[in-house]
Amino acid sequence: MFRPIRKKKNEISTDAAKALLRSSRRGVLAVNGDDGYPYAIPINYLYDEENEKIIFHGAKAGHKVDALKKNDKICFTVFGNEMVKEEAWAPFLQSVVVFGRCHLVESQEEAIALVKKFAAKYYPDSKEVAFWAAQDCMSLDGVPYVGRYSKNTAELYVATGFNKWGMTSSMVSAMILRDMILERDNPFEEIFKPSRSILKPQLLVNGIEAVSNLICLSDKRCPHLGCSLKWNKAERTWDCPCHGSRFDADGVCIADPARKNVCVTPYSPGDNRRQ
Repeated sequence: MFRPIRKKKNEISTDAAKALLRSSRRGVLAVNGDDGYPYAIPINYLYDEENEKIIFHGAKAGHKVDALKKNDKICFTVFGNEMVKEEAWAPFLQSVVVFGRCHLVESQEEAIALVKKFAAKYYPDSKEVAFWAAQDCMSLDGVPYVGRYSKNTAELYVATGFNKWGMTSSMVSAMILRDMILERDNPFEEIFKPSRSILKPQLLVNGIEAVSNLICLSDKRCPHLGCSLKWNKAERTWDCPCHGSRFDADGVCIADPARKNVCVTPYSPGDNRRQ
């Protein structure tokens, strides 16, 4: 399927190639980019020798991800062990070129485990003292809500729905709210206005999901409006997919809008909720 190496005398052994993959800190990932142009970027990675996999660390959106969704074929290169020989006119180095197919890690539980392995590779002297997951509000159209909370609350302002872009969106929000309070025009006020239309495709998706969770047969119901609770393996919580209420493994409410606890099955030996 793939071409053999042209200069056989320069070929390194499989063991040497694996050693280079283990020791290198970064490599270059090449994908099929826009308009047929190759798109190659330096990237952090993990080499899972046991399962013969390479895991890459990167953002969940962007040129790289868009390219992978269209074509999952990739090429990955690492190089190192550079040396200079007295009789040579140029330095020598070793490199490994890997071809394969790449897909996004969808499991949150698997992603958390991989992040910990990345930390161990790049920060070997560090130790884990705590970990948590972000619970981000996302608006129906992906644009934050910034401005007056409602027409009836002239002096009450809101800034939310940052979609994991809090550092950038908070600065934009501060400028918009500042101008509103000082009664100055801001060109972005209408774009982020909380009272803009909610008739977006995501509203239909949310409605279907809410109805399906309301009619789903389950003995674990959110005390807010009765949606079926889902077990979150990664964070070991009971989550309401309708409005975001969350409960710990014992049913204690840890996030609103629910205000009451829920009854859950008592623990038994080997219950994975303790793991």
